[in-house]
Amino acid sequence: MAGVVALDDGGGGGRDVRSGAVVLLQAPGDRAGVLLTAVKDRSDGLILLGPQPGNCEVIAAEKLDLHSGDLPELRCPACGKSHASRVNDNLAEIGFRLSNGFDGRACFSRRGGEHANFFITSEEVRPYGENVDTYSNLKFFGAGEVESRDR
Repeated sequence: MAGVVALDDGGGGGRDVRSGAVVLLQAPGDRAGVLLTAVKDRSDGLILLGPQPGNCEVIAAEKLDLHSGDLPELRCPACGKSHASRVNDNLAEIGFRLSNGFDGRACFSRRGGEHANFFITSEEVRPYGENVDTYSNLKFFGAGEVESRDR
């Protein structure tokens, strides 16, 4: 499973993938990704997000008809819980736990065409994407220092 063994619903609890919440998919020879439900204009469908830091690739159900600038609501495909970020209305967030026990959360833009995501731990905030400066004033509560993109 590409080094990730669990993701949570954003509440910081670190649920095991087998219990529902967010699903990281990878079969031999297939793409890996984070599966979420997107809701736009009363229509919903599955989307698959690239799981690597800085990977802003999205595969979406055609019926969603997503375009640049769209701001779909993102939900857990199993329980329907919102993945709205605590720090900004344009961001979504999910928790993560790596196989080495490392915990954190990932915040990412839900605006179509905007490339900004942040991997957050108690030690640091790592920004990725050409649009991260849009969110330069954010405070990720309980997180470490924002790492400079120049490092």
